[in-house]
Amino acid sequence: MKRWFAVLALASAPIATSCAFLLDFDDLQGGEGSAGSDGGKSCTADPECNDDNPCTEDRCDLTSNTCVNDARVVVRDGEPRTMDVAVAHRVSVVASGARYYVAAFTEDELQTPDVPLYWLDIKTDTWTPVGSLQSASQLSFPPASNAALVVDTSGGVEVHAYVALLPDPGQPGRVYHARMDASLAVQAAEQTDSAFNYGLGHPERMPVTWQLADNKIYGAWVSPTGSIFFHALGPLPELTELTVDPPAEIVAPAGIGSTPALFWVSDTLHAGLPNKTPGTIPECGAGGGAWVSAQTSFIEYQNTWLASWTRQGANKQFVSELGTFGCSDTANLCAGPPSPACDPSPVRPDTRDVAAQFYRRPSEPTLLYQILAIPTVDVGGNTAALGLTLREVDTEPDGGAVKPLDERVLSTTVVGTNTAGPDWPAVAVADPEHFAVAWVEPGAQGGRQSVRLERFRVCYDNVK
Repeated sequence: MKRWFAVLALASAPIATSCAFLLDFDDLQGGEGSAGSDGGKSCTADPECNDDNPCTEDRCDLTSNTCVNDARVVVRDGEPRTMDVAVAHRVSVVASGARYYVAAFTEDELQTPDVPLYWLDIKTDTWTPVGSLQSASQLSFPPASNAALVVDTSGGVEVHAYVALLPDPGQPGRVYHARMDASLAVQAAEQTDSAFNYGLGHPERMPVTWQLADNKIYGAWVSPTGSIFFHALGPLPELTELTVDPPAEIVAPAGIGSTPALFWVSDTLHAGLPNKTPGTIPECGAGGGAWVSAQTSFIEYQNTWLASWTRQGANKQFVSELGTFGCSDTANLCAGPPSPACDPSPVRPDTRDVAAQFYRRPSEPTLLYQILAIPTVDVGGNTAALGLTLREVDTEPDGGAVKPLDERVLSTTVVGTNTAGPDWPAVAVADPEHFAVAWVEPGAQGGRQSVRLERFRVCYDNVK
């Protein structure tokens, strides 16, 4: 028993200093930020109120017919992109230094599934619809999931995708891997296994893919029986089935250095290295309710990961929570903190499907930046929204200070059928000055939906 707790402490040692990453949900109460400065021009003279400053948002104050130029830390960068569809289940967005890449799992009015692909040039604002992923001859089957994307820039730009397809409509899905060039043209594709080993029934779920420090790429997904399939790319790709008990429902990436690991939910939260004894990640909430989602993101601080998960109770209320965990390749273990940071509580009712990303600036090596996209659902108030916040965390040993830099609401709708609202956000960081958020936007009164993409510039000179 003493050895178990010693190993647990080793695996979770970084976590005691990372509780700052958990206390984020209330940051979105600040609305749209500063009131801005009076540009002095009339809107009649300049209807666009453009001051040629990329770090302001320009608008017309209709009351005074005067231009206002809002100086913000997070500034909208170009026009939003909207892809109208009959039904949108899920969206993915990733970035190279030059482009954002988008995939979405959609259906048309005849319930025909599709995974359309897009890329957007960050500098020139060129928006390019590529067509369907399954238009490649090797992938010409109906999709059963969205495509999980990861960008490999270790030898040029390659975009890798893991997607579940339906070669036989009477069988479960089969997961395929595709390698695409910088314009999303499929260069190679193959099935990861001849078996039908992808579980159906939740179109909002999907395989996951990630890249570790040695640039090797991995994929994972949950089978119809609740086992986890783990796929390692390479000259000779390796596929491993991990039987977990209780069966898994959702899987997410993890790892330490160049050693891969997995995070999954079943009866509770688990994380572990493949074929090693998993650790349990504690919850601050009471638990219970159906699993809706689980995501992870690498904090880039002492080999710590941030996990977010959402449950939905019998009363249809969504409850989300954030927690940290770490992995040790010497102890062959992943674990959360022995005593999770539950005061103040990271549990937030009426939030769901949180997306997070972290990054650093080369000029500020002790500072870590955290982006959070948080969907909220207030059934009583009949309002659903998607909030965005950017925070700065001081990682000095005596630091730990957290500074909210900007926060805003990206979308607000009424609560639609089946608690529909802005949902399933994904965040991609192109460089320390540019990031994007994509999400599923509901249609009015149960009508057509859309996939939305908004881009942002980070203006550090506007930090107060």
